[in-house]
Amino acid sequence: MLRFFRPSTISRCKSVTMPDAWPITIGYASWVEEVWVNYISNALKYVDRPDGLVRISVQDQEEFYAFSVEDNGPGIVVGQVPKIFGKLLYGSKFHSLKQSRGQQGIGISAAGMYGQLTTGKPVRITSRTKPKYPAHYLEVIINTKKNAPEVIRDTEVDWDEPHGTRVEIELQGNYKSGKHSVDEYLEQTALANPH
Repeated sequence: MLRFFRPSTISRCKSVTMPDAWPITIGYASWVEEVWVNYISNALKYVDRPDGLVRISVQDQEEFYAFSVEDNGPGIVVGQVPKIFGKLLYGSKFHSLKQSRGQQGIGISAAGMYGQLTTGKPVRITSRTKPKYPAHYLEVIINTKKNAPEVIRDTEVDWDEPHGTRVEIELQGNYKSGKHSVDEYLEQTALANPH
């Protein structure tokens, strides 16, 4: 997955950890790729310092996989979390109070929406901005009719990290047979392009 990022972006972090083995999944590939590119690029962007850590993990939940990306960046102010993860086209500005290029806000919320569409489950976010502040755990969904966040849960939690963000998403893909299946697509592609 890290093939999407420049080596200089990854090398700014002290450590990027990820599973030794990844599950083989079937789903809408460009959406799954979008999820990963957004989650990982945000983690890498906000740990732009020598002691930066990014942890990527996956857990098999039998019917789906639960993915998470965790960093020790500056964290997200709790009042901003629902807007960042539950509103398409939200520009957050984070801590700098200025909008910068590439922060138009569709990526991370759209990535969460893919999980919501495939499993019906919210994005789960844990974040803390400073050691003296409590960490918050939120579950957020997007109300797609209103393009507005809905907070399912917001609680203070014990978290070992002095600052940072952890984002968890559950994704599900369906393997279908028949006219609109992966098998049919591969067969038609092979016929059209036999190389």
